[in-house]
Amino acid sequence: MKKIYYLLLLALPLIFQSCFKDDDDIFDKPASQRMEERLMQDQQVLMGATNGWIMEYFPEKEQSYGGYTMFVKFGENNSVTVASELGKADQTETSMYELIPDSGPVLTFNTHNSLFHYFSDPSNPDGIGPVDSGMGGDYEFMVVEATAEKVYLKGKKTGNTIIMTPIATDISWTDLMQKYIDMANIMNSAGASFNFTMGDIKATATMNYRTLLFSYPGEESYEAATASFRVTTDGIAFYKPLQIGGKEITGMKYVGEDENMVLTFTDEATGATMHDTWPALSELFFSGKWYFAKSLMSDYGKGLWTSAINKLYADPNGYYDIYWAHMGVYSGLYGFCFAPLDTPSTFARSIVSYTYGTVDDNHIWLQLEGRTDQLGIAYVNAGVSDILKMIGSLNGEKKTFTLTADNPKNPSVIQLQDNDLASNYFMLVPFEVRWPTAQ
Repeated sequence: MKKIYYLLLLALPLIFQSCFKDDDDIFDKPASQRMEERLMQDQQVLMGATNGWIMEYFPEKEQSYGGYTMFVKFGENNSVTVASELGKADQTETSMYELIPDSGPVLTFNTHNSLFHYFSDPSNPDGIGPVDSGMGGDYEFMVVEATAEKVYLKGKKTGNTIIMTPIATDISWTDLMQKYIDMANIMNSAGASFNFTMGDIKATATMNYRTLLFSYPGEESYEAATASFRVTTDGIAFYKPLQIGGKEITGMKYVGEDENMVLTFTDEATGATMHDTWPALSELFFSGKWYFAKSLMSDYGKGLWTSAINKLYADPNGYYDIYWAHMGVYSGLYGFCFAPLDTPSTFARSIVSYTYGTVDDNHIWLQLEGRTDQLGIAYVNAGVSDILKMIGSLNGEKKTFTLTADNPKNPSVIQLQDNDLASNYFMLVPFEVRWPTAQ
């Protein structure tokens, strides 16, 4: 037995040598040469799409900002031309790219391009994301697979899968990009949440950037599912299929907007539908600051405002104009908040409080409560009480208003119509109006 044992030991080096030789013989070319050939092949594929590629780009490793569409065309001398749905339809920018060796081929966009590097700049131009990492996107990608029909990339930093498909030669970049922009605008106009229905499943989906969080009752508790998406020319496409109710949904098609401005999306394969929702106009009104401007009042309101300002200037105590005024919250109170000038060039802040409530989505009530500070008391007594007549009865009775808006989803103006006095109506805007008397 000893002889056999030693003979086996002597034979082992020969066996290993044979194995190593077989491994060396798998490739008939050195690794450096194989890499060079792969880089050349991938370069030919990239440049072979003569009208460029549609790039499905997802920044941030968890896809928390959703995805975006860019067009990229690889030209001579390592130039690359980029268009983005976040730019204008006809806007392009040219920079440089390179294919470099790593553990495999790497595509790097190695000179700054404001359209492409919007997602990877440490400081995002629009302030999205942390100040030191922005949206956390990639500008270097491992080339996983490259064919004339499709290119698979993998972000070196995020690990996200990035897919590129060729643009047909007879397609105009401007026309195609406009379709993506149009759909993005539709999604931007959507409410903050959606009602989702698929068979017996009824879910609420809240949207943050381009990520939807679905919440729906399960067998024992509420279930949740998250889906990041990018807009397509006719709807939305998920980064990974949405898993809900034992089914998969890869995307949803935009059907249209009804007479009530409700957006509808469907998935034909599963029969799922999704409708956007938004806060009632009464809720929007009480949750924000809505500023006065004299030009946006009826003659009744203009008269009261003029009377108030004239009384302030005529008062022997030396009161002055109002710098701005709005309905909203100040110092823990809700009501008529205003900035009176305590000198001709400086202003303070005060508020006259109101209690309030909603009658329904489009009707509210306001009631003068009257809590204020010393400055408020002085100004109310000097003339501001005339302005308050527009908002609520000075004897403490409730005043009801009908609310209308230019856009119920995202109003730039809300009109309040006094239900007891037809001549009293005024419009308020969600941005500061300085010197409302003159505006």
